[in-house]
Amino acid sequence: MPLDALSERAAPPDADQTLHDALLSLDETLRLPIVLHYMEGFSIKEIAQILRWPQGTVKSRMLRGRRELKKMFEEVELSCGIQTI
Repeated sequence: MPLDALSERAAPPDADQTLHDALLSLDETLRLPIVLHYMEGFSIKEIAQILRWPQGTVKSRMLRGRRELKKMFEEVELSCGIQTI
């Protein structure tokens, strides 16, 4: 299977928009640490300094945010009849 075909199968063309919308639907306290870590590349320690939160708070909010995102994407998969690999 060509790489392009695999990429298309793995990530639909609107996947970026779907992720963007899902992130925006998160509460800001859950969204900020996720965006800073995964999109901006900051470490947990750096995020804690930026947001003036304890590192444990950053970690727990990232965990909660990831869980909410997972739940959102599972609901989208069910409503669209999509199966993950």
